Amino acid sequence: MFGRFWRSNDGGAGSPEAGLAPSEPAIAADALDRLRELAGDDCGAFLIDLFEEFFTTSRDIIDEMAANTRDADLGQLRKSSHTLKGAALNLGANVLAGLCKEGEGAAREQRSPDAAWIPRIEAEFARARVEFETVIKPHLQA
Repeated sequence: MFGRFWRSNDGGAGSPEAGLAPSEPAIAADALDRLRELAGDDCGAFLIDLFEEFFTTSRDIIDEMAANTRDADLGQLRKSSHTLKGAALNLGANVLAGLCKEGEGAAREQRSPDAAWIPRIEAEFARARVEFETVIKPHLQA
């Protein structure tokens, strides 16, 4: 159903494991279809609430990740990155999840991510939120 709006993630060049192509949708259509299937036909309000909770909670986690990076608290950075990665994957925000995987890996190796990492997380989070608000949410409210 949502596939007509997005190119779904096929594990190719746009997957988190393959380097994240900029053309990758912020939220994968196949994940939305899976969530809709799990929630049932009358799922619009549920999915809107789910995504809005994700954006609220994720904002706090990103703030934590920025503080963890600034303070070089690599143990907490690994945990925060892992938490956001899982939530993002569950909702199809695969590019955001891939960026979190980068930070989690760096922290696991006892090094801080590069200086551009948090701004990239911020930009991808904003892109996912805009895509949700302008493309997905209006469709769910219809």
